[in-house]
Amino acid sequence: MGCHIEAPALYPNMTAYQNLKCKCIQRRIKDNAHINALLELVGLIDAGKKKTAEFSLGMKQRLGIAMALVGSPELLVLDEPINGLDPQGIREIREILLKLNQKGLTIIISSHILDELAKIATDYGIIHNGRLIEEITAEKLFSMCRDKIIIRTSTPDKAVNVLNRLDIHGCHISNNRIEIEGHTSETSTINAVLVNQNIIIDEIYIQSETLEDHYLKLTGGNES
Repeated sequence: MGCHIEAPALYPNMTAYQNLKCKCIQRRIKDNAHINALLELVGLIDAGKKKTAEFSLGMKQRLGIAMALVGSPELLVLDEPINGLDPQGIREIREILLKLNQKGLTIIISSHILDELAKIATDYGIIHNGRLIEEITAEKLFSMCRDKIIIRTSTPDKAVNVLNRLDIHGCHISNNRIEIEGHTSETSTINAVLVNQNIIIDEIYIQSETLEDHYLKLTGGNES
C-alpha cells in the first residue's frame, strides 16, 4: 500500500531523484530504473538537479505521488491530492491518477473537492461526523442526480393527469410542486400543453443536482 498525505514530506535540499532514492533505500529497492520510471510517470523526468525547495506546489504533489508509488503498491491512498493547486496542476494530477487506474491500481481519495472527484471516481463513500453514511457507485449516484423538471402550480393533481395523458409518467407531487425526472428536452411542450388546459403555471424550470447538492442533502448542510 502507498500513502500520500495532503502536504508531502520531502527533503527540500534534495532533487526529485534523490528523494525517491532515499525512499527506495528505505524499501530496500536497488533498481534505479524504477526511480526513472516513476519520474517519467509523474512528469518530473526533466526536473534534473532542481531542489524540491524550488518546486511549485503541483510539482511537489506529483513527487509525493511518485514517493507513494515506490515499490509498486496495489493500493494507493491519497489525502486531498489537489488541494491548493491551480487549474493546470489539478489537470496534471487528474491525468496521472487516471493513468494509474487504467494500469490496474486501486486508488482511494479523501477529498472535499467534490466537482473534481466527479470527474474520476467510480465509487463514493460519504462520511459525516466520523461515520460512513452512504456508499454508492458513480453510475447510481449520477442517475439520482440527473436533471429534473420542476413545476409549481396550485392544481398539481390536475397537471399530473394531463402529463400522464402525454405519456409523461414518474411525476412526484410535494405540496404544489411537481418533480419530473428526465423529459428535460420537452419542457417547452409540457408548459404549452398545461397552459392550453387552463392550468396556471407559477413556475417551471430545470433543476440540476450536483454531487455537492447530494452531499449536503445527506449531511443536513453541515460541514463534516
